Amino acid sequence: MTNTQPKTTIIRNIEIRYPRLAKGKLDPYGKYSLQMVADASRAEELSAFGRVKDLGDGLIGVNVSRYPLDKNKKQVTVEVVDAQKEPFTDVDKIGNGTKANLKVFQYQNPMGTISTRLMAAQIVELVEYVPSENDFDTVDTAATNQEEDF
Repeated sequence: MTNTQPKTTIIRNIEIRYPRLAKGKLDPYGKYSLQMVADASRAEELSAFGRVKDLGDGLIGVNVSRYPLDKNKKQVTVEVVDAQKEPFTDVDKIGNGTKANLKVFQYQNPMGTISTRLMAAQIVELVEYVPSENDFDTVDTAATNQEEDF
């Protein structure tokens, strides 16, 4: 962002990973967040929204987030809608690889740098999150050191 005027941008055709968009399920820093993933050919475009990370296999990632409180300490969320712009209420089902369009807001912060805030996500193609089964057995306190090949 070359000028310092606040602006809103729609970022289209993004894969999302590690979505934390549900109330009560924020990231370890207490924020709504996700990682935008795209082909490395979009690195210059996406660098305007944050630090670009090389993910390997020709992919790059940029993390975007939003605090659950605005500057006036009012509770806020990330709006999530489906492809028809209807509310997407089951955000816990959004899994890695979901295709989305993202709405972000950028502004100059008090330190003079540009901050990017995730405002909304439009889910275009859902990849449903399915928790993985763990392969642990129940713990038998009498046999704690059994050898098994991993």
